[in-house]
Amino acid sequence: MWPPVLPLEACHFSCLKNALVIDRSSCGLLYVKPNKLHYTDSTKSDINSFKEIVKAFFPKVVVTATSEQYLAIYNVVMEMVEPAAKDEKSSLQRINKLIAVSDQEDFSDISEKIESLQEEIRILRRCRDYLDLRSLLFHGSSDDVVLIDIELEKLAIQLNSLVSLLQKAKALKFNDSYELINMVLTTDQVIVHLLDDYYKAFVDIACRDTYYYTVQSPDGANYNQVFIKLIQVFDLHSGVKYPEIVSPLDRDTSCENKRPMVYVNWKMLDPVGGINIVEYKTIDIAPIKLEVDYFTAKQLFEFLR
Repeated sequence: MWPPVLPLEACHFSCLKNALVIDRSSCGLLYVKPNKLHYTDSTKSDINSFKEIVKAFFPKVVVTATSEQYLAIYNVVMEMVEPAAKDEKSSLQRINKLIAVSDQEDFSDISEKIESLQEEIRILRRCRDYLDLRSLLFHGSSDDVVLIDIELEKLAIQLNSLVSLLQKAKALKFNDSYELINMVLTTDQVIVHLLDDYYKAFVDIACRDTYYYTVQSPDGANYNQVFIKLIQVFDLHSGVKYPEIVSPLDRDTSCENKRPMVYVNWKMLDPVGGINIVEYKTIDIAPIKLEVDYFTAKQLFEFLR
């Protein structure tokens, strides 16, 4: 069932202690959504005016989960993301088909239609405001207001489709993208506790100064960056020979401008026939020291499997 619903007693008496994955994490969120009905008369498409910006800042994130819980989190996230992406891509394909049979130099008829729709929306909104005031003063019925709201939704869908058509035509003419989504996720510290089947931590992963940056376009193309300044992995088993599994080879941390331990960036082109195309991918890993006991390595393999 989604969204999940928990009874009050389950939260109050902490009977879900072993199911708690992330607890008491502060977060800052910045979301900028552009006006998709905005259309400029300039000779070149303004990419920045169509960017949807999402920035999330976490001072510290502590994740505690078993192998099954990590799998559940992954499945929930993918289920939430994939349907929206498919719907957006389907809408874009319909617009592309309309563009293919349209004259990209002459949109005078569409311009007149947009102005007509805008005027109809303004008139209906004034009528709705008048009916709202009248029903408030005389305690009348609001059935007419509901009918006007339905008609406004229909006109808004038509208006969005026509403006998307103009934006796409202009983007194709100047070889620009549009409706980009710019997302940045950053955190100062990430601590991951890997739990065994008995809910006991056996490996800790600590990361410092990390961020994930991505630019997504509705046609499926995207650019991504992953940055991790420092990463360390600790073996929590007692009496192990190598208590620190992963650590930087250079222990001198006085220089803050040294290269990050992990830096990955890649660019994906538009999928062709459902096949993802990677234009390039760069993986830069600083010198690290890797030491692990056989028992811990086997346990990690079982956890990831």
